[in-house]
Amino acid sequence: MLYQRILNLFYQCLNSLDNAIPVQKLKIAYIGIKGLPSKGGAERVVEALVKRISVNHQVTVYCSSHYTPPNFKLQNVELIRIKGLPGKVFRMLTVDLIAAFHAILFRKYDLIHLHNIEASIVLPILRFKYPVIATAHGRFTKGNKWNSFAVLLLNSIEYLFAQLASASTSVSAIDARYLSMKCHRIVHYIPNGIDDEEKVDLAESKKILKNSGLNIDTDEYFVFVAGRIIPLKGAHVLLGAFQQLGSTKKLIIIGDLSQAHPAYSRMLKSMSNENVIYIPFISNEYALFGIIKMCSLFIMPSISEGMSMALLEAAALGVPIICSNIHANKAVLDNDHALFFKVDDSNDLKSKIEWAMQNPEIVKAMGLKAQNWVRGKFSWDNLAQQYDELYHSFA
Repeated sequence: MLYQRILNLFYQCLNSLDNAIPVQKLKIAYIGIKGLPSKGGAERVVEALVKRISVNHQVTVYCSSHYTPPNFKLQNVELIRIKGLPGKVFRMLTVDLIAAFHAILFRKYDLIHLHNIEASIVLPILRFKYPVIATAHGRFTKGNKWNSFAVLLLNSIEYLFAQLASASTSVSAIDARYLSMKCHRIVHYIPNGIDDEEKVDLAESKKILKNSGLNIDTDEYFVFVAGRIIPLKGAHVLLGAFQQLGSTKKLIIIGDLSQAHPAYSRMLKSMSNENVIYIPFISNEYALFGIIKMCSLFIMPSISEGMSMALLEAAALGVPIICSNIHANKAVLDNDHALFFKVDDSNDLKSKIEWAMQNPEIVKAMGLKAQNWVRGKFSWDNLAQQYDELYHSFA
């Protein structure tokens, strides 16, 4: 009995010593994103990640001054704004190059977390001095902002991404497997995540909707959200389906049309009637979540995705979802959680919308199942811990 008490006391002392050992505080720089606050995509991922990582580590994020407002601040995070050359392609290329040389010549970090495969062009510079974790947020597909030659060139950068980084990760399980096989080196799968409890600003949401011409007391609406409304997001597929419905419900399209080709923007407008409402990108994410929370259907018609934050966030809000049957969407949800339609098929999407309108209780129940599913599987707190462990294994 006395022996057991002494042994227990010994274990308690060991545990108290373990708890007393401080976590190693690392100096980490993030390179490869446009900046903060996020408007979607990789920026949304980095914003969620650094909010958690900066609690225990010293964090610096390199940003484009074109994207990041001069008065924006993020608690515990240093933002270094860089003025790149004008133009969509050259701006981020020069921002990443300047960031890499700044990190090499003027700073001393423990490691760099590089985001987006195209940013891997600066990996040879960074690896002179630092371990680098590189994260892919999707691969290059013709028909997005890349032409055939650009896709060929950028696909060659995938070898830099996988071979030169200390460790490579992808937010897509399918991309991780593909890149691992193509480049003959393991690319780890770490998905995107959601907050354990999403917050909504319904007052601001209703204000935005009212200012956009929606009668919030009587109008029901479907919603489509994208950071950038480009062809691969499938807005034209959704409008093709909506045209055929002849419904009095509204369709709200939220996102930045400015980065789309002018011809594509004109085509979307020509396919739209008085029931289609366009709302520019909403920087207040809680207001955006409120608009999604109040919708009848969240529709995700993407033709290609890495792993959609918009889909994850809609699922976390518990709303009914219809989405294309691409691998990236089916990696997040299954047939118990959402209705899937054939990718790039407006007729099939129309049929799924009609079925959802005829069976509102069933799709509401599916939305609640999706909510429980993603909150259990895609918690940002858990995913940030995975990155933290990866950081410590190389720093």
